[in-house]
Amino acid sequence: MTFSVSRVTVRLTGGPGNQLFQVVAALASVDGDWTRIRVAAAPHKDLRFVEHLLGRRFRRVGRAQMLLGGFLPQHKLRWFWRQVRRLRKRAVSLLRPISSSSRFGGSPTPRGPEGATTGVIRHVGPWAFANGYFQDAEWAPKWTQVVADEIRRNGAAAFRRYETSLPVVNVRGGDYRHNGWVLSDAYYQGVVASGFLDGYPSAAVIGVEQRDLTRVATLLEEFGITVVLPPEVPDPMEAALRDFFTLASAPRLVMSNSTFCWWATLVGPPQRRVAYPDGWIHHDATAPLSRALKLPAWEAFPS
Repeated sequence: MTFSVSRVTVRLTGGPGNQLFQVVAALASVDGDWTRIRVAAAPHKDLRFVEHLLGRRFRRVGRAQMLLGGFLPQHKLRWFWRQVRRLRKRAVSLLRPISSSSRFGGSPTPRGPEGATTGVIRHVGPWAFANGYFQDAEWAPKWTQVVADEIRRNGAAAFRRYETSLPVVNVRGGDYRHNGWVLSDAYYQGVVASGFLDGYPSAAVIGVEQRDLTRVATLLEEFGITVVLPPEVPDPMEAALRDFFTLASAPRLVMSNSTFCWWATLVGPPQRRVAYPDGWIHHDATAPLSRALKLPAWEAFPS
């Protein structure tokens, strides 16, 4: 980030993992001054969880400031073009295959864990308004580590409460299923078959939906590994903290293609062994963000 503003309003969207990246962008634009950050977001559970992780409560902004920053018009414009592309694809498919060079028929820009997107920061006087995912800019590594250190410092008690001596396998389903982002069984089978979990007769499986937990648990049991599921926690906030800090404390971790898992991995001890799906993080030693996303100790497995 090459500029500084008196105040930044960041539009927080997506799950907690993506929202933390958006906080990184905001923090970078105000030179690390948390008090100059404002957020444009509904007070839903993911924002509350992010605030809980950081030990901070951000000041919300109203619709007028959102409009001033261009959030609402950008949102409506993106929706409009999605409808245009969808209608054009339907019309063209009736006549001929869609050409990859067509303006509307080519592959869309990935907007999920398989392809990080770039956010937009627009200036209005001495203020800035940040909107997007912010996962592939050159300023990311420094400020990402600042946010991770803040989570580590504020979450010391939760870390001790949910610390585990078992290796942990993370699985992500839910909305990933209809988007085609669910990791195949072959990824998890390859990690286990490589000996990554050797020396551990048991492993914990962390996920959101029961059917995802059951699927991966069955796979691990076929390799003779006893599966331990996390204890039930009725409060959604506490359940999210349990998952996050269990992932963060595991001596060995099998990641899913989830930014929630990525942040928990970064917060954890750097010397532990970490397996990650190589189709998700494309490592390039010359790219600053790539160096931040994949630490030297992380091990790639085909996904």
